[in-house]
Amino acid sequence: MRRTVPFLGAILGFTLTVTGCAASPAQVGGVAAPVGAAGPTTTSEPNTPITAASPILGPDGLGTLELGMTRAEALATGQIVKQSAAVVAEWREVNENCVPEFRLQGSPSESGWVWYQESDGLAVIPGPTGVATPEGIRVGSTLDEVRRAYPKAVDEQFLADTGRVMAQAPGNRQVAYRIQIDGDSRKVNSLALQLTVQECFE
Repeated sequence: MRRTVPFLGAILGFTLTVTGCAASPAQVGGVAAPVGAAGPTTTSEPNTPITAASPILGPDGLGTLELGMTRAEALATGQIVKQSAAVVAEWREVNENCVPEFRLQGSPSESGWVWYQESDGLAVIPGPTGVATPEGIRVGSTLDEVRRAYPKAVDEQFLADTGRVMAQAPGNRQVAYRIQIDGDSRKVNSLALQLTVQECFE
């Protein structure tokens, strides 16, 4: 029987670097930069501005990697590599329909997992270091900034129960941002883009 499993930064081992942010979310324009392409250096300095050169997550994907792609289409982007057979086999025992078949190019085997769903193709794309949503939300953004960027997304009870915010991506009803909030700092500690209807996680 298929079971859904929680989506936790600890399970996926995202290698995300916390960066500072401006007082309010910055609208980001421009074309998303493919993973691995030359981009701004990640820094721990506060108030690092988000620029058009920053990698953008959403509203369809990351660079040329898009949700819903087939295995062949996704691999052809050059942004992902196949996950180890051991990891795939392990997760198939938990949820045979949706497993982390790939990982972002350049990420170690225990992080940057990209989840593939048999019925609908790529289902979840994690946000790598330095990524921002088009509305300017990234790792290090405050909960108040998330509220301003996605006014209808923050469900206080859901946030208290799960530690995350699910925000529909503006311009695409079929996908959502999975925004994990640190309970102590009340800041974003991980980002991912996922199909709104998916069978990977709760």
